[in-house]
Amino acid sequence: MVRNILFAILLLTIVGCKPTQVAFNETSITKDYVANILHLVKEDTAHKITGGKIFIADLYENFISRDGIAEKTIINQNSTKQRLDLPLIDKKYKLFIITTEGTDSREAIFIPAIFQGMDKCIGLGPALIGKFGPGELAFYKKAKFYSKKKAGHIGWVYDRKSSEFKSGDIFDPFDDSKTKFNVLFQTIDTTDISDLNQFNITNILQLSDNRFGGKKPLVYNIASVFEDPEALNFIFLRKF
Repeated sequence: MVRNILFAILLLTIVGCKPTQVAFNETSITKDYVANILHLVKEDTAHKITGGKIFIADLYENFISRDGIAEKTIINQNSTKQRLDLPLIDKKYKLFIITTEGTDSREAIFIPAIFQGMDKCIGLGPALIGKFGPGELAFYKKAKFYSKKKAGHIGWVYDRKSSEFKSGDIFDPFDDSKTKFNVLFQTIDTTDISDLNQFNITNILQLSDNRFGGKKPLVYNIASVFEDPEALNFIFLRKF
């Protein structure tokens, strides 16, 4: 149950979507692509970014042995967790963390994607937008992706309803009481995220009000939830 809740936060709506091919792959992320998302979610520094770094977590479906039974699960390709490696052609999950350069705002974007086959993207987003720093990434805005025309839109659209309170309220990304959505990714390394070659997300905290804890933050310990401390291992992919 807890594992399913956590994946709902990580992959959000894309797991349950009807498969639809999306024109997206690892090379799609460029400076213009990132700046466009930041512009859509009303980040004033969008036009100032000069580039940045992309980190990726590659996850795929495999089997582990539990009490003599082969149990299907999702494993990070870089994990040392024992697996059965039974023949399985199914979905792959690629989680992207993007850190920007060129501004003092230290923008960060998290993009989850689902692939079927070799490079067929069948689900994308929502994207989480926020800031990065030493040992953490704080996300406080969302953008949805429409692969088919919906409400006049195709592509990324700012999910203002899920991100901000009603018009007239003060929006302050550094005060979780002022944001409708606030999620924190933590690592055990206190080095600045953008200076690392790889890192493990060790905890995910849902700071904003939620249906399970109310005003008390939900804390997901990755090692406990997935029985694998390397479940959310991100490695440096490339600069853009």
